[in-house]
Amino acid sequence: MAWRQSCRRIRSINSILEQFTNFNMETIFWYWNMVHYCIYLFFNNISNLMNYINPLYYFLKIPSVKRFYAKRNIDDMHGAIRNVVNNPSTGINSVQAFGLLGGLLVLLLMGIYNTCQLFFTVSISDWIFSNTTNSLEFLCFTIAPALLINYFVVFKEDRYLEYFKEFEKIDAHQIKKYYVISLITVIFIFSFFLVSFKFIK
Repeated sequence: MAWRQSCRRIRSINSILEQFTNFNMETIFWYWNMVHYCIYLFFNNISNLMNYINPLYYFLKIPSVKRFYAKRNIDDMHGAIRNVVNNPSTGINSVQAFGLLGGLLVLLLMGIYNTCQLFFTVSISDWIFSNTTNSLEFLCFTIAPALLINYFVVFKEDRYLEYFKEFEKIDAHQIKKYYVISLITVIFIFSFFLVSFKFIK
């Protein structure tokens, strides 16, 4: 029985991976927005867990406090706070997810840069760190592309909100699989970035 369940899980994961075999721009957009959505959910889950050790969460449950805000036309203060934190458009967690998504691209680009030094006879690192101007130029050539890629793939015309609506319709079991794939992606980028320093001359 356990063997059959394992086979089903393997087939299920394979069906997800098959989505990536047709490698085109729409697949890239879908994949990167999926990673973005899972990062956003991760921050949401952390926020929800933090509520249990947040004194303000329990303070707002006091009846007299509820009445105080009700007189000011705020019937659900917890809901107002959740909207500030979890709102996918302007929430704090959305901003944090964007920051981490951009950071991942910067690390990936820096890892590619480090690896490319294999093909040069001189050390590019010496040139970069030889003066402040070169260092700033290097940062611009890594951060600017990351921002542009995220803008066109994720944020242009609020594309990510459309993907969020799509992912919200997916059942929890499927989302867990997307979590795993996103986690593997994050670990791969971090590992690639760290290993790439072996190629610096």
